[in-house]
Amino acid sequence: MSDHDERFSGFEIAVVGLACRFPGANNPDKFWQNLKNGVESIRRFSPQELIDLGQDPKVVAQSNFVAAHGAVDDYNMFDYRLFGFTPREAGVMDPQQRLFLELCWEGLENAGYAPKSMQVPVGVFAGTSANTYLESNVRKNKKVLAAISEFQANVLNQNDFLSTRASYKLGLSGPSFTVQSACSTSLVASHLA
Repeated sequence: MSDHDERFSGFEIAVVGLACRFPGANNPDKFWQNLKNGVESIRRFSPQELIDLGQDPKVVAQSNFVAAHGAVDDYNMFDYRLFGFTPREAGVMDPQQRLFLELCWEGLENAGYAPKSMQVPVGVFAGTSANTYLESNVRKNKKVLAAISEFQANVLNQNDFLSTRASYKLGLSGPSFTVQSACSTSLVASHLA
């Protein structure tokens, strides 16, 4: 089999912009430095630390419990004004979706384009999976639910709106697809793009 497959002739992908958030790395340069230097960005916890943080001691004592956590920095620093949200809406929105909006903006900027002023169609192909923020945080908080409608809470958290919200908020006019295909999500999203 040759290195060149005729079925894919004319289908090329060029990465012209990049943005990322990883534990210990809020941008591609820092992430690359961490990789080159073998930096471990996952935090390990002692059993007592976890108990002090409110974890059930019986859970911590289980042999299959992993006492480690990777968290991105500044996840709560979302600039809601930039994206046209109210503080209440931003507080209800899943932090992963807030980060996605920020990363879309940063990716465009990194490529040398100004969000909200694109003169050509730009598409958004987003990969996602089930999220629990709405059930675990929003719906359990009666004060929050009293201040926002159930419909708004759903729209601000459901994965179905991930790509279309980014397109709308960034003024992008190309196709918008949100892909959810289990372990193949990123591959399918790239293929669709």
